[in-house]
Amino acid sequence: MPPAVDPVLLAPSPDCTEADACAIAGLFGLSPGSARDLGSERDRTFMLHDAGGTGIAVMKVSNRAESVDTLDMEAAAIGAVAEERGIPWSVFRAISDRAGDPRVDAAVVGLSNPDGSPNATAVARFAVTRPHRLPGLAGLAKGLRLAVRTSTDAVVDALEVPPSR
Repeated sequence: MPPAVDPVLLAPSPDCTEADACAIAGLFGLSPGSARDLGSERDRTFMLHDAGGTGIAVMKVSNRAESVDTLDMEAAAIGAVAEERGIPWSVFRAISDRAGDPRVDAAVVGLSNPDGSPNATAVARFAVTRPHRLPGLAGLAKGLRLAVRTSTDAVVDALEVPPSR
């Protein structure tokens, strides 16, 4: 019997372009002039450069199938190396929906436009054709509210605490 393959290696890499990486970095107060994809077998990793071409940050967009334990281990490794070298560092996590959550399928993903705004036509069609799934959507919404509140509080706390040196 062949050895089992880790599901994260079978999952597609995140759909994130260099332009997306720059836009995401802007949400965290960075102003990259460009991004260069560094390559990865399962994630998307970018070197962000300022307008003059100097590297200002590395951004990793993790594969949604990656385990929380692995993400914690990676963050700890980044922190240890940065601390050892006296380099300021941060890890921000934004988690959408768990990979494999049966409530999140193509129909649910289709309820929003590519920019994340609601697709009103798809929402109305979903409500009419799948009313039995509305309680599951309500559960997702409740989890989303909690995740947004928790992550926003964490970001605000991180930005208010001066770095220790």
